Amino acid sequence: MAKTIDSELSGIGIGRMVDIPIRGWLPTGSASLDYAISGKLTGGGYPQGRIIEMYGDPSAGKTLLITQAIAQAQQMGWYVYLDDSENALDKFFAQSVGADPDALYYSTSETVEGHFKRVSNFIQKVRAHDKDTPILICLDSLAMVSTTHERGGAENIQEDDGSIPELNSKRDMTKAQLVRAALRVLATRFMKDNVLYICSNHVTAVIGQMYGPKTTTPGGSGIKFAASVRLDLGRGKAHGSSEGPTGHEVRVTVTKNKVAPPFKRVTFDMYFDRGVDKYSGFVDVLQQQGIVEQHGGWYTAPEVFGDKKMRKSDLEEGMEEILSKICGSSSGGEDVTPES
Repeated sequence: MAKTIDSELSGIGIGRMVDIPIRGWLPTGSASLDYAISGKLTGGGYPQGRIIEMYGDPSAGKTLLITQAIAQAQQMGWYVYLDDSENALDKFFAQSVGADPDALYYSTSETVEGHFKRVSNFIQKVRAHDKDTPILICLDSLAMVSTTHERGGAENIQEDDGSIPELNSKRDMTKAQLVRAALRVLATRFMKDNVLYICSNHVTAVIGQMYGPKTTTPGGSGIKFAASVRLDLGRGKAHGSSEGPTGHEVRVTVTKNKVAPPFKRVTFDMYFDRGVDKYSGFVDVLQQQGIVEQHGGWYTAPEVFGDKKMRKSDLEEGMEEILSKICGSSSGGEDVTPES
């Protein structure tokens, strides 16, 4: 009886719920952030087929993480498309973190409508020739794309003489509606076509509100609900020398996570000449898992180095050896997911 019902229901698109695994992960460039998003000590990162939103204050590291994602995806042979509405991509910095700007599909959309139309067409054109290779699409940023309504109508979008179009003086509420409508369609398509969509966003003050959150992100709630992972970025202490600043800490809180437990907080270092320091902050993660122990100013990794005492910097330099031994001693070298 049950088999008959299952067979008839499958004919109208209704089946039993099954576990749909993540197709794969795109490394973020930071081992600490990989763990915070995926819950994996190794082999984690951004989940394929999902929507990621990262937001934060100016100069917190949003464009940096997008550039790192581009570099990682290109090295793995993905199709990569960046819609750079902020015109923020620096070619020389992109090259310093391993990205190839010349192999990057690139545009600078001015409106939400234009952006999502390009996204849909890009996926369609790629999948017409290649059904399997993963796709990375990045928007930097949602806050900086306008709407046709805000720009005073479609006739102003056609202007290409460098003049500023006449802006609509009324408050524009169409952006949130457009984003929400587009993501209702594209969220399922991203999953089916194995597209990772990463969107950066700004943080703005909420004016005239006495209770509740004091800040919000532009573009309405559509991206908040559609995103599988939301990252709140903050800028930490600066790194530098006598010649000036060379980088700074990036503090990340995973405020939403549908692929692992949320609300993890990690800190890692980024540098202006080479990007993210891959294993900075990862000793703290291993310490939380009991793999590394702290004794005053010294650290030990009993499972790897026995009772040998090491500085934190020495552990970070030997992290590849630590992780290889951890992987080798668990599940025959498979990805390591700590017990909750």
